[in-house]
Amino acid sequence: MTAAPQPLRIALDFVNAWLFDLDGSFILVDSGLSMHRERLDAALRAAGCEPGRLALHILTHPDSDHAGNSAWLREAWGAKVAIHEKDAPALASGIMPRRRAIGSLSWIVGLSQLVPRKPGLGCTADILLEDGQSLEAWGLDAKVYHLPGHTPGSIGILTAPGDKVAGDFIAGDLVANWHRPGPGLLASDLEAYRASLDRARALVPADGWVYPGHGAPFPASGLAGIKL
Repeated sequence: MTAAPQPLRIALDFVNAWLFDLDGSFILVDSGLSMHRERLDAALRAAGCEPGRLALHILTHPDSDHAGNSAWLREAWGAKVAIHEKDAPALASGIMPRRRAIGSLSWIVGLSQLVPRKPGLGCTADILLEDGQSLEAWGLDAKVYHLPGHTPGSIGILTAPGDKVAGDFIAGDLVANWHRPGPGLLASDLEAYRASLDRARALVPADGWVYPGHGAPFPASGLAGIKL
């Protein structure tokens, strides 16, 4: 097994995808909107990842800005698509339920919740992830943690989970870093969201880094100041 490398940020306008290079194979977390496809393709190839070498595509949750290229990666790149079982139905249907807007920019997202729900780009998952699941089978020293609240099946990924003084945490939309670390913009369950944020604070080592779905990475100490 390859020791956990630092994830490469693929910035796709306002949303991030994260790529792990595992000495010959790759794992991609999230994939942006479908309109980002050409840019994502170019970024993967520039990193040395070619079709057939992308072993796993993990989704932190199935919103279209994170899962917009999942079906394409599965079909054209041969990647296995993995998501938590509670979010698999939404990924397959392409329809996300309405959620409560939270955070400093919540009024913008709140308006979007008034738009009728329409099917998006559905994709069938190959792998259903569980809380505490190791990614060692794909060569990455990391574990999946179920962190519901943004969606019922939202997850985070912590690398080097046995190391108390290091580790990178891919947070999905549990947190964001627009101008400073803060919460994501939507919650399907606010109490579950609060509990997941508390769990993340306890999980991520003090010297670790947080890699959000939106915005730049920030030190784990930034988790402490995030308030709803």
